Amino acid sequence: MVIDADEKIKSAHCDCSYYVENKLYKGPCEHMLAIRQAFNKTRVQAGVVK
Repeated sequence: MVIDADEKIKSAHCDCSYYVENKLYKGPCEHMLAIRQAFNKTRVQAGVVK
């Protein structure tokens, strides 16, 4: 997953059926959301949140 400076997903890939069928046209799959949530949690713990 590539996230730009505005914190938007620029590109990503997953092997799940939701992603294979929809790509990012209908939004990220649950796996991408979980990665994003874990990333945000580590940023909050590190005190890097804007």
